[in-house]
Amino acid sequence: MPELKNRPPHYRRHKASGQAMVTIGGRDYYLYLGPYGSPVGRANYEQLIAEWQATLNKPRWPEQGTVVVPHDLRICELLKKYLEFAKLYYVKNGKQTGEYVNLKHAVEPQIQLFNESRVSDFRPRDLKAVRQVKNGSGDVSERDSPWR
Repeated sequence: MPELKNRPPHYRRHKASGQAMVTIGGRDYYLYLGPYGSPVGRANYEQLIAEWQATLNKPRWPEQGTVVVPHDLRICELLKKYLEFAKLYYVKNGKQTGEYVNLKHAVEPQIQLFNESRVSDFRPRDLKAVRQVKNGSGDVSERDSPWR
């Protein structure tokens, strides 16, 4: 069986345009490298390869437990901040989209069940409880919502 090595992708010539070219992760880079064989093309290739090698050994997703949440952050505070963000983000042609209303309705069970609970204490079993409230044993009414 052949020995696998972490060799950088090859610097090569794009026949149609005469540009320097390299393929990294299935993506061709030739429009931005410059003419093949030129110092500019070679320098851009070297920079692209350096960036590729810098990310080569890093995991794609953060390790479990790397998210830092203030110890005393409450679920109601987190959801309120998220809804404030969503109110500004989900806008199209100057008008709020229906996504914001959907989000408001989606977070109501969390508010009802875990309003003053700390975010760091929220567990998968708590999410199951939220799902049960939302899907059957008592939807939260609009009058109970602090987000009206």
